[in-house]
Amino acid sequence: MKYKLARHDEVRFDVAAILDLVGNYAGYKTGGSKVKEIRKSLFQLTEFPHSGVRRDDISTGSRAIQSGEKAMI
Repeated sequence: MKYKLARHDEVRFDVAAILDLVGNYAGYKTGGSKVKEIRKSLFQLTEFPHSGVRRDDISTGSRAIQSGEKAMI
């Protein structure tokens, strides 16, 4: 069974900020690759919604999951 991924309206601003930050530091090709990696990790939650570590201290029902080798979302 697949679940639907719900994202907060302001997520698009976070994605743009990540792309800008990484793009300015390591180039926009690398920034685009990182954003793609993050999106892939997020959409994996539609199949495995209970992955990661619960972080109710941040927001009820939120989870921290690893994305790639060096990122946590």
